[in-house]
Amino acid sequence: MTDVKFFYEDPIDLQKLADTFKLSFSKGVGVDWLNWRFLQNPNSDKAYIAYIEDGDKIVSCCTGTPYKLHLKDKGDFKFVHTHTGFTHPDYQGQGLFARTIESLFYKLKEHGYIGEINFCNHNSHASYRNIPERVELSILNFFQTDNNLFRKHLLKDFSKSIQFSEGDINPEILESASKMNFNTGKVNFSRDFETLKWRFYLIPNKKYKYVSVNRDNISIGILIFKQFDDIVDLMEFFFDPNVEKDRYKLLGSCVNYLIDSGKNKINYWSNLHSREHVELEKFGFQETIFSTYFGVIRFQDIDEIAHYPNWHYRLMDSDVF
Repeated sequence: MTDVKFFYEDPIDLQKLADTFKLSFSKGVGVDWLNWRFLQNPNSDKAYIAYIEDGDKIVSCCTGTPYKLHLKDKGDFKFVHTHTGFTHPDYQGQGLFARTIESLFYKLKEHGYIGEINFCNHNSHASYRNIPERVELSILNFFQTDNNLFRKHLLKDFSKSIQFSEGDINPEILESASKMNFNTGKVNFSRDFETLKWRFYLIPNKKYKYVSVNRDNISIGILIFKQFDDIVDLMEFFFDPNVEKDRYKLLGSCVNYLIDSGKNKINYWSNLHSREHVELEKFGFQETIFSTYFGVIRFQDIDEIAHYPNWHYRLMDSDVF
C-alpha cells in the first residue's frame, strides 16, 4: 500500500477514480465532472485530489475545491471546500480516510490556505467530527416556501414597477451578476466572473437558469436557480447596489414570478442570523427538512470563520446543488 499521493504530483486515471467512487457509494460521478471540478477550477492550478493506492486499486480518496474567501475589511484569502471523499468498501475500518484527509490538510496549509469548509451528510459527518480542529457551525435545513405558503399580496404594489425576463445561464448574464452586490455577512466566497462562469456555465452535468428583474429596461436584480420538475433550488441572488433598500422585495418578487410560472416548491439557504432570513419569513419562507451539517476547520487562527452568524452561504457553495 502506498503513502498518500496527490494528483497534481502523481496524476491518476480519472475513469479509475470515477469507478471507485461508484463502487463506494453505489452512485457515480463522471470523468467530465471530475475534469471540470478539479482541472478547470479558475481558483487554482493544482488539482487537490489526495489518494492511497494498493496495487491497482484506489483505496482511499479525499478532494478539495479551492475558492477565494472574502473577509470583510481584510480582503481575500485562499480557502478550500473538501468533498467527494471515500474509502474502498474492502478497506474500511483501517483509518485510511483519516490518513488521507490529514495529508491533504497538511499540503493545503503549506500552500497558504487559511481553512476549509464542508457540508456533511449523515454518512460523512462522523468522519469529520473525529477531526479535533473541526468547528460545528450549524445544521442547515431547507428554507422553503411554496405556492400555498408564499404571501404574494405583500408585493402587490411593488411589483407594478418592475418586469421580469428568464433564460438559460450564459456568460453575459453572469458578467452582469458579478458586478452586482450579493453579500449579507462578514465572510463569503468570491462571486467573481470567472468563478461564476465555471460554477454555472461550464459545469457538465447540470443546467442553470436565471430570472432578471428589470426596471426601465435595466436589470436591477438577478436570481440564479436550478429546476427539477416543479421544484426550484435558489443558488444566489444579486442586486444593483443602488436599490439595496429594496433587495428583499426584489428577491421576493423573483420568487413570486417563479411560483406564478408553475414552480411549486422553492428551496434556499439563508443564515438564521441575517436580516434576510427575517424578511423572507414575512413572505412565507419556513425552515423545513434537514439538508446538511455545516462546519469549518481553521488552518490559521482567524476568528471570523469560526462563528456562524458571520457567514454568507448559499446552495451554490455546496458541491451537491
